[in-house]
Amino acid sequence: MNVSKRLKAGMTAHQKGRHVIAAEAYRSVLKVEPENADALHFFGLLMHQVGDTEKGITAVRKSLAVNSENAAAHCNLGSMLLTARKPGEAAECYRAAIAVDPLHAETYRNFGVLLRRIGKINDAIETLEQAAQLDGNNSDVWHNLGISYLATERLDDAAEAFEKCVDQGLNPELNAVWHARTLCALGRDQAALRHLERHLKKHPDDPVTLHHIASIKGEASDKVPEEYVRIHFDSFSKSFDDALHALKYRAPELVAEDVAAWQNGKPTAKCVLDLGCGTGLCGPLISEHCERLIGIDLSPKMLMKAADVEAYHELHEEELVRFLAAREDGSVDLAISADTLNYLGDLSALMTEMARTLAPGGALIATFEDAGDARPETGYLLQNHGRYCHSRAYLHQVISDAGLSIAHNREEVLRREAKEDVKGLILTIAHRES
Repeated sequence: MNVSKRLKAGMTAHQKGRHVIAAEAYRSVLKVEPENADALHFFGLLMHQVGDTEKGITAVRKSLAVNSENAAAHCNLGSMLLTARKPGEAAECYRAAIAVDPLHAETYRNFGVLLRRIGKINDAIETLEQAAQLDGNNSDVWHNLGISYLATERLDDAAEAFEKCVDQGLNPELNAVWHARTLCALGRDQAALRHLERHLKKHPDDPVTLHHIASIKGEASDKVPEEYVRIHFDSFSKSFDDALHALKYRAPELVAEDVAAWQNGKPTAKCVLDLGCGTGLCGPLISEHCERLIGIDLSPKMLMKAADVEAYHELHEEELVRFLAAREDGSVDLAISADTLNYLGDLSALMTEMARTLAPGGALIATFEDAGDARPETGYLLQNHGRYCHSRAYLHQVISDAGLSIAHNREEVLRREAKEDVKGLILTIAHRES
């Protein structure tokens, strides 16, 4: 057997996604040359990609024992260790890769993301800026650099980074519309609209793009299209938690505080719904108050991340009103919703179903974006970033019309956008007689 040709054939199959053929090729090489560093490296990378990260780590470690001067192998091992939740060991691998090759752009990108996730934001920015210098056409680098700038409120720098993401053509796992929405939050509506209209020419029926164009132009609607929610949140599920951290997002913690206050002295809630659970940020914060916690969301990729949290007993991919409509009367002891009901303008159907499904003594605890002085005629307003805000008068009316009442309310800062506090309401809603 010609080892070189067999290895090359495996690499070609690997690049084309033919994993079985690639694995067979790498194994045949390793049978002849058990210490072939390249075969060990690529086999380990393949194992990681198909879900066997531990086998991948073992193979790449063997590769580096044979040839420690392979920056790509050090970098890939770092990413595997990060997947295995070993950030300290991952950081050492990234440092080793840079020591071998100080110009290895991918390592700087991966290391920068790791540094941001462990809270070393200034080091992350410095590292990601180095990655951008080495590979200025990498939209993934600019995306992560933009999120890092947001975390330090370097808004102009963040906007420039996000514009580069859109201008360069994105990694398919990133979302041009998310960047346009963020540009709106940073006060660059016209730049966002330009990107969206260009995107619409290539994808004329894209519900995400159409919704955001409507929101920037101030066109009225009663709810965000379901397909928009599914596509939009699927598209950046991997970076969702990082983005929220950069915005100093507080909704899950605020909801959890009010859950604890409501449940104080009461028996553990038998059935709890997390309406719009996303990646599961609320789950661990309220699980002690739940016998059974059920998460509902439209985004399957968000639900996959929520499953990793291991706080939920059930997860359902469904629209909220339809899910509630299928529940029995009085079957819900507690429902929560953190930063989800602002994707509904008209709340009447949801509140009606909530009133029917809430058990006596039960409650819905949810956040709402406050319309403030906007005073929209309908009671709700579609904002340029694609979410709704609600007037207090409207909330009181729609809740009352459903036979519910506000048992507790408070005003809090939900997050920061463009150096401004986004104020919202946290309402505890229950039956009038409770």
